[in-house]
Amino acid sequence: FGDVSDSDILVSDKESLITAADIGTLIRNLAEAKEDFIDQFLITYRYFITPKALLNKLILKYISQTNDEVRIDETRQKLTKVFRAWIKDHYYDFDVDPELFSSLTNFVNEHALHLQKLLSKQVSQSFRVGSDFGTAEKHARSGSSRLFNLFKRKSTLSNFDATAIAHQLTLLCFQRFKNIKPVELHSQSWSKQNKNLTSPNVVAMVNHFNLISNLFQYEIVSQRTLKKRVAALQHVINIGWAAYGYRDYETTFTVVMSLGSFPISRLAETWKGLPTTSRQQWDLMEEFCHYRENYKMYRSHLKKNVNMVPYMGLFLKDLTSIDENDTITSIGAVNFFKMRKVAQVISTIQRTQQSIFNFQQNLKITSFISFEIPSCDENDLWEMSLQCEKETDTERAPNQRKLLDILTPTQLITTSSNPIFGLNQPKSPNVKKK
Repeated sequence: FGDVSDSDILVSDKESLITAADIGTLIRNLAEAKEDFIDQFLITYRYFITPKALLNKLILKYISQTNDEVRIDETRQKLTKVFRAWIKDHYYDFDVDPELFSSLTNFVNEHALHLQKLLSKQVSQSFRVGSDFGTAEKHARSGSSRLFNLFKRKSTLSNFDATAIAHQLTLLCFQRFKNIKPVELHSQSWSKQNKNLTSPNVVAMVNHFNLISNLFQYEIVSQRTLKKRVAALQHVINIGWAAYGYRDYETTFTVVMSLGSFPISRLAETWKGLPTTSRQQWDLMEEFCHYRENYKMYRSHLKKNVNMVPYMGLFLKDLTSIDENDTITSIGAVNFFKMRKVAQVISTIQRTQQSIFNFQQNLKITSFISFEIPSCDENDLWEMSLQCEKETDTERAPNQRKLLDILTPTQLITTSSNPIFGLNQPKSPNVKKK
């Protein structure tokens, strides 16, 4: 965790908010703090101390004895507030670490019986059966496909109603999003070599994004006639428009980025054939996803306390930008200004994870989405696109430059099959590459 000072260090801003402090000072202030500071600390403490070390420090502080019984009672009441917050709102720490759970249980049974009911409740909740969507995903796809077989394969996405598809994508996206734990978002763990172990749910959501993006593109370039390609493009736009209406912004961004990819945006004749209504819907979604003023339009919707599936890529972009700052300052203090910024992003994620979507699962559609996606990569899609409309001198559809400028992605996750969410795209102007 770096060289953290043992000396008493406390730096505050003009509003008396802690911006830097040593670990001991942070823990002392934790007992005196308001709920927002406790939550910020518990979301981010893994940046600078292990769960085991933190639990030990809190227990020692709780059971320490002095001659002042009144002061002991006051301290324990304040620390009880911290333990309650940790157990109630951040129980995942104990759920994944049996040794930590055992230490907590022993402490509660011996010194804090008043926490037994809350702990028992959290234990019972952790044993609840997970979602049916948990196994509905193909994680591994290998081998390149032949263009002949890709064109020959009968596309079935158009066999389903666009609104029905949007319902199922919303359910699938939200379940993956809801499963993400705060610890998966620390220190860019989703981009490390062991990301499947440290950030499995973030990786699952990114894989879903890339697979659905490939599906949308394939649905269009696999059509051999212009009329069918226009219909397929319109169908994908209808899916995105329905998702946008349900505030499934993850799917909305997937649609916009998919249609802004090279294989699709270059299809000038296909775009020209779109009906006026579909073109207007596309323009509105494109504007909504625009990066102008740091995604101002989208962020204004993100602030609303309503049901939604937010776009995960922007959270990862923000966290990457914040993480460019040092966790430990030059004087050996924890950079709590950084911790507060990290906590703000993760708190927004936790708030939107409380959303509720009551759509009924459609097994035909979810099975198709999960298991019938064609095994093709960006090279296949590009070659198929060239078969649809021949290469031009400029090699750009009329709006392609505009689309590419709008759709510069977050450049945060390396993926093997699709550059849209990965490191092969133009660098976002707001993120400095490490």
